[in-house]
Amino acid sequence: MKRFLIFLLVLGIAVAGLYVWWQRNARQVLTSAVRERAAAFVLNPDNLTVENAPVQMIGLREARVSKLVIAGHELQLKDGPTLATAKLVLYNLDISGPPFDFSRLKDGKFTVTVTDAAVTDFLRKRGVNIASVVRIPLDTLSVTFPQSGDTRLRGVVKPPIGKEVALTATGTLVPAATPGKVDFKVKQVNVPVIGKQVATALEKLNPVVDLTEWPVVCTVNTITSGKGTATFAGTITSIRVKSLIP
Repeated sequence: MKRFLIFLLVLGIAVAGLYVWWQRNARQVLTSAVRERAAAFVLNPDNLTVENAPVQMIGLREARVSKLVIAGHELQLKDGPTLATAKLVLYNLDISGPPFDFSRLKDGKFTVTVTDAAVTDFLRKRGVNIASVVRIPLDTLSVTFPQSGDTRLRGVVKPPIGKEVALTATGTLVPAATPGKVDFKVKQVNVPVIGKQVATALEKLNPVVDLTEWPVVCTVNTITSGKGTATFAGTITSIRVKSLIP
């Protein structure tokens, strides 16, 4: 009986020690973990900041953060346009360890903003090969987000016969069938005769924004644009892999 009481006492001290340790070191641990794992798809993870609510112990090797906010600016994605701003809010995020890992979350939300200059730069570097009746050199392409909400693509079309012609295509940014992707849906193309072929060629640029590389499953719910920026907002339903950021 005495040994059992000593065991309970030691266990209680250990749990209390873990609790105190978490409260003192949670911000540092979470920030380090997020930045380290973000390096898998962000070139400048130091631009990420982390804010967390107090940590609650739910087991000897498990803790829960009721709210975790990850924010960043000018995030250079390895495969995507630079994000002017990004903010992820995760609720009831469970952490296991050490070694520390993110295992579950209840839900969350996100907001991402990109500029037309960043999307233009990304599409030009992307090197998409448009093989069709016409060719659209990506180094001539530019993207603008006017206040009207429509998106405009400008560039040059090279028909197989004849001279180059200027291209202006108006369309909208819409959530794709795959959650986390955003497509450019063509509404109007100003190129005569071969307008349908140009529209078909432009579809090969999709998705113009792809969040499926993120380690959390995102669904884009709203898209707003204007003054040279587009903002995507939506919900986070789960962690794509065991780690929050692989």
